[in-house]
Amino acid sequence: MRHDPGAGANPGRYLAALVVEELHRHGLGLVVACPGGRNQPLLATLAARDDLDCRRVVDERAAGHLALGWLRGQLAAGEPPRLAVVITTSGTAPLLLAPALAEAHESGLPLVLVSADRPHELHGVGANQTIDQVTPLAPLTRVRFTLPCHAGGAAPRDVLSAVAEAARVAHGPPAGPVQLNLQFREPLVPDPEPLPDRWTADAAAWAERSAPFATAPTVRCVPDEALVQLRDEVGTARRPLFWLANLATTADRGAADALARQSTAPWLADAGSGVRLRPASDRRLDQAGFYGDLLRDCDLVVQLGQRPVSLTTALALTGARRWVVSDHPGRQDPRRQGGVHLRLGPAELRHALGDRPLLARPDRDWIERLTAAQAEWNARLVASIDRGDTLSEAWTVREVVRRLGPDHGLMLGNSLPVRHLDTLTCPDAPGPVVTTNRGTSGIEGQVAQAIGVSRGLGRPTVAILGDVTTQHDLGSLAILADEAPPLMILVLQNSGGGIFRRLQASRHPQLLDPWLTAHHPVDLCAVARAHGVFARRVRHRGGLANALTDFVRHPEST
Repeated sequence: MRHDPGAGANPGRYLAALVVEELHRHGLGLVVACPGGRNQPLLATLAARDDLDCRRVVDERAAGHLALGWLRGQLAAGEPPRLAVVITTSGTAPLLLAPALAEAHESGLPLVLVSADRPHELHGVGANQTIDQVTPLAPLTRVRFTLPCHAGGAAPRDVLSAVAEAARVAHGPPAGPVQLNLQFREPLVPDPEPLPDRWTADAAAWAERSAPFATAPTVRCVPDEALVQLRDEVGTARRPLFWLANLATTADRGAADALARQSTAPWLADAGSGVRLRPASDRRLDQAGFYGDLLRDCDLVVQLGQRPVSLTTALALTGARRWVVSDHPGRQDPRRQGGVHLRLGPAELRHALGDRPLLARPDRDWIERLTAAQAEWNARLVASIDRGDTLSEAWTVREVVRRLGPDHGLMLGNSLPVRHLDTLTCPDAPGPVVTTNRGTSGIEGQVAQAIGVSRGLGRPTVAILGDVTTQHDLGSLAILADEAPPLMILVLQNSGGGIFRRLQASRHPQLLDPWLTAHHPVDLCAVARAHGVFARRVRHRGGLANALTDFVRHPEST
C-alpha cells in the first residue's frame, strides 16, 4: 500500500530519513558524508540528528578508506561489530569507492555505500551526470538495492525491508560491503516538517516485527568429522607447523594465539596476524623465510587467517598438506596446494574444539634444528641492523615497535613497512596493537585509513607508510589537519618504489628505472605544512628517537 506524504511534501526526505533510521537501528557506528547536490536529502537528515557520529570528507576515495580504517581500529580494539556508512552524491562519485569496497570485500568488513542517484526517467536519455552507479560496483559488494523515490511517495516497508536486509548481509557472516542506491527527484531541498504520522507509525510497526542485528558473535557449526580429521592429522604429522596470518578481530587473534601455543608444534605469526608483537614462546619462530630446507621438510601446515605476508615462506611450504581456517567465502589456494578450507574464524574453531586442543607430536630433532637456525638468523639480523649509526628502514620499524606499548596502535603500509615487521625478531614485552591492509594489499588511501584506525582504536597511533603510498593520498592530509587525531604518519622516504628495486636488483634496473621505481622530487613535509599539519624531517637515529619520544609524551597529529 502506498502512502501519500501530503501536499507539498518532499518524498526524498522521507526516503533519506527512513534509510538512516533503519541503518542506525542495525548498528550504525560511523557516517562519513561527502558534499554534493543530489544527496541533499541525506545530508539534511544527518544534520538534523545529534545521535550519530558523522564526519565530512570532500574526497570520496578518502572517505571510503577513512571508514575502512575506523572498522579495522574498532575490530582490533575488541569493539562489537558496527556498520561504517559512506554517503556520496551521484555520477562518478560512488565509483571512487571501488578500492575501498574491494578491500572491504576481501577483508570481510561491514562497509555500507549509500549513493544518491537520479530518478529512473533520467537514465538512458543522455541526462547530465547520470550513469549506472550499481553495475560497475556489483562484483565488489555482497548485495545491492536501488530504492526509487516515487512521485506519490515510497512505501515505508519497501524501504525498511531492503535496508534491514542490506545491514544483515553487511554484518555477515561473512561480513562485507553492500550498496544502497537512492533515486532522488527534485526538489532536493529538504522539507523541514516532521514525518507524517502514518509514515512514523509504519516505521514503528516494522521495528516491532524486525529485530535489529544482534552484536553477539555468530558461531557456525563445524562437522564433527572435520574436527576429528584435523585432530588426527595434527597428532600424526611428524613436522607440523601453525601459521598465523591476517586476522582482524581481537577474538580471532586471541584464539589463533592460544591454538598455536597449545599445540606443542612450532608456529609462525606474521606481521598481519596481530599477534606478532606479543611475547614469544619457546616454539615460536620469528621469521620463516630464512630456514631453507628445514621448512620444506614440513608435512602439515595449519594456516589461521588468510593471505600471509611472506611469499618466501609460502613457496617453502608448498609441499606440505594444508588446512586453512578463514571465514573468507572464496577460494584460498594461490599456490594450488589443495587441502581443506574451513570457512570459519579461529575463534569459532576454538569454540568448536572446546577443551580438546589440537595436540601435535612433532619431531623434536626438527624443532631443535629450526630453533638453532632461528637463533643464528636473529644474531645476524641484530648485528646488521645495529651496525653503524645511519638511519635505515629496518632500524626505524624496530625503534617504533620498541617505543610503543599495548596502549598504542601501529598501522603498517603495504610494500616494505609490513615486510620489515615480518622480518624483525619478536619483542620481550607486548607491543602496540597492529593493523594492516592486506585484503587487496593496495597502497591508495592509506593516510585516510590511518586516521580512521586511530579513531577506531581510540589510542595514539603511528602509521608507517612509504613515500609513494603517501603521495597517493596527499589530499587526506587536509582530513588529518581537520580531525587532529593522535596520529603520527611516519614516511619512509626511499626515493620511491623501494620494493621494486628489490624485485629488479638482479635483473636490468636501467630498463625500468625510473618508470617502475617512481622516483619523485616532492617535499612531503612542505605539502603537509601547506595542509596545516605539523611536519618534521628526520635524517639520523637520534632525530627519530626524539620525534617518537615527543609523540609518546604528547600524541598530536604529526
